[in-house]
Amino acid sequence: MRLFMFESETASDLRAFAGDSSGSKLPERLGPWLSTGVVRPDRDPPHKLSRTAIEKAIASAGYQLFRMKPTEAASAAKTAAKPGAKAPAAKPAAAKTTVSKPAASAVTTKKAPAKPAAARKPAAVKA
Repeated sequence: MRLFMFESETASDLRAFAGDSSGSKLPERLGPWLSTGVVRPDRDPPHKLSRTAIEKAIASAGYQLFRMKPTEAASAAKTAAKPGAKAPAAKPAAAKTTVSKPAASAVTTKKAPAKPAAARKPAAVKA
């Protein structure tokens, strides 16, 4: 089965696979949809996504959605403008994990105060 790839123009990080080239079964509320490519039957889908899972979703719902990480979506938008550019890898929405950054440390460090100008030694000037 050929997998047709699409990108939402409403949400820059949202992507989809569909079973037809027009994406007729893609959700209208998340569109309009921009066609971004095709995965041939003898090729693996991008981003290490499971072809079996994608084909099951297309058979039951007519499409498979996935999200790219925000930084990857921004990078993909930049590289999409370049001919022959390859999009960065992403994880599907169901497998997406979020990692929170640790809170800022409560320990503060003090810097030694700068010496007054009078206490500094003048630099030697060579003529």
